[in-house]
Amino acid sequence: ILSFAYTLDKNTFFQVDLILTSLENFEPTLNYLHHNDFSNFIGRIARKLNLKLGHTGLVYPIYYNNQDTKNDIYLTNNYEEILKILGIIHD
Repeated sequence: ILSFAYTLDKNTFFQVDLILTSLENFEPTLNYLHHNDFSNFIGRIARKLNLKLGHTGLVYPIYYNNQDTKNDIYLTNNYEEILKILGIIHD
């Protein structure tokens, strides 16, 4: 992530974030970031189910040796499938 902060005047500023992702992960990254607080919420639901939601989609983390992650089992990067797996109704 590359961030730039711009000041327009004394009380007004904005920030631009450039996020590099592969073409394969473009859509899941867009969905993850676009839904902001909702992504945080479904990420917490995923965590309760021992899953991990992120920019690459939904994965099942495998832990070895005192919680050091060694491997992730990729489940899907399709947003509708993620919601279905987590039991969230989506229209």
